[in-house]
Amino acid sequence: MTATQTHVRRRSRVSIQILPETREGDEDDEFDEKRGFTEGSETEATYETHLLRARRDSFSLPLGLAVGGGGQQEGHAWGKSWRAISVLTAVAATSCLTTAALLLLCRPPGTDTVTNVVERRTICDPYAEYGVLNVSLETPRENVWQPVAAEPECQPTNWVEMIAQAERNRANDPRLDHLRHRTVVVYGDSIDRDHVEDVCAFVGGRHEMIHDQHPLSPPYPQGEELPPPGYQNPITGERTWLQNGQSRPWICHIPQLDTRIINVFHFGFQDVSDFLLSSPHYYPPARIEDRFDQIVVPLVAAVAKQYGSNPIPDLVSVAPGFWTLLRETVDKQRALERQAEDGVPYDEAHAQWRAQVWRQPSAWSRGFYEKRVAQIMRHVAVAWPAKSQPSLLWRAPHFVKKTDRTPYNRLVALDQIGRSVMSRLVAEGQAAAAGGRQWDVWTRSAAAQSDGFNAADRAWARRAGLDRRLKVDEWGARMLGQSQYFRDDIHPNPLPGSYLYGNMLFHQLTTFLEARHQ
Repeated sequence: MTATQTHVRRRSRVSIQILPETREGDEDDEFDEKRGFTEGSETEATYETHLLRARRDSFSLPLGLAVGGGGQQEGHAWGKSWRAISVLTAVAATSCLTTAALLLLCRPPGTDTVTNVVERRTICDPYAEYGVLNVSLETPRENVWQPVAAEPECQPTNWVEMIAQAERNRANDPRLDHLRHRTVVVYGDSIDRDHVEDVCAFVGGRHEMIHDQHPLSPPYPQGEELPPPGYQNPITGERTWLQNGQSRPWICHIPQLDTRIINVFHFGFQDVSDFLLSSPHYYPPARIEDRFDQIVVPLVAAVAKQYGSNPIPDLVSVAPGFWTLLRETVDKQRALERQAEDGVPYDEAHAQWRAQVWRQPSAWSRGFYEKRVAQIMRHVAVAWPAKSQPSLLWRAPHFVKKTDRTPYNRLVALDQIGRSVMSRLVAEGQAAAAGGRQWDVWTRSAAAQSDGFNAADRAWARRAGLDRRLKVDEWGARMLGQSQYFRDDIHPNPLPGSYLYGNMLFHQLTTFLEARHQ
């Protein structure tokens, strides 16, 4: 393969594999606390008037289907007179944050826990409205979210079709001017990889794999240029890392906009393991923060140098990925294998294994999810120490078909904990911007004092400005009920899944850009 060759990936039947175990029950947490989030941003958050409002975003999991009713959470405008706000009101607001999971149960199906950033727009968000996903396997442009009883100005824009038309017609559409010369980073698993590939095809872009000899490819970590002794490339038999299109970086070039979507793969929240080292997906580094620092950041810089784009991306989307859940099942799988070796009948051993797989996440697992989500998002938030930081999306997980690899109860737990962390990161930013009593109330709240969350100091929170920069991507919520359009237990087909994803991604980029200029 030459250094400039564009690699066309062929999808495997199942491209996510089971990875090694994490501890359960009362086991001690060995995570290195010294490698948590660090300060590094010089951004000074400016405090603006905030109007908090309840949003009508959908649950990304069917928990809400069994829940009726709900109400809206009244917001408060925080202006120059914030010191006059009563302690009672502040405590009430904090109480709402500390009971995020309960709020989910009290709100209509499809409501997230995050009061998203600042209400700067005069029109509504169509993807926050109740609606129905229209599906057409014959006509891609018809796979759009259709709000129910929404105002005319609250209909979604079909950005994917507009960008595709600009490529077909070789026309300069002024409605797309704000999307020109942009860089978007999508950091996740095979769901995100497939989305970027499919969206690239829909808009007429060029999808390029960044193999290790590509001029844009970041180098392997020092000392890990070669695999460990005894490792054999499953294709060549040599001691070289496999150039697997399922986990190498990809770039979608959209020439009609001079815009690029950079996709980088990660292996979940856990550290390296023997099983991961033997996976055909793997190449170093293993840890999610290290892959961001050593692959994402230098790749963005290389792209900027090559194409003259902004060295700081406009938007970074982060997904928890299913590998986090899959890696929790290996321990139980190995126990099944040991029982079979000891002569336990397979049916009996398998029944015991399934009972363990579908067991509720232990207190250790819940704390692990919370800690890692907070650490990862804080790490990404300050990856570029500059005044113009990228906007951030947390792509909440979508609901999959029934499979022992990603049990529903663990998937729900990961989703709920992730949403709780996002809501607290936003609240932390709001309290840091307000300062004074509001910050004091926040730091004393249960939401801030959770061991897993590990609240930041005010100076860091002000610089990070996550109250202005962070939202939850509700693509998974809009795909609820569409599992008949999956290619396997986990991966949605391009229609309607990736088409909807593309429109929502460009919508989020648009709203973030609008907010910056107001």
